[in-house]
Amino acid sequence: MNEEILKKLGYNNIALEMLLKRETQIDPDDIIMPGQPRTINNNPDQDQTQISLENIHQQFLTLSQTIKSLPDEYDGDDYFGDLKTELISSLFKVELKIESLMSQAGMDTSSD
Repeated sequence: MNEEILKKLGYNNIALEMLLKRETQIDPDDIIMPGQPRTINNNPDQDQTQISLENIHQQFLTLSQTIKSLPDEYDGDDYFGDLKTELISSLFKVELKIESLMSQAGMDTSSD
């Protein structure tokens, strides 16, 4: 029963979007239907790959700083520091891979 109601709601939402599309004379390609990915590309000159790589690079830099700011010991356990050190050492390889992707896309790889 619930599944039926959800299907009807889904169909009604799609039908409503189609009616709104017709009324407003919007290009059908501009309407995002359920299940379609949303793009954040406001600049038509910028490639979606570049936007994604910039996002990944920024997230990586944030992650790196967060990991480096962790304490070397947690609750009196030195093993926490060992794990932190191993994680930091693996960051270098990841950063190289991200910068290689950025270079292949013709992007600036200098850190902020």
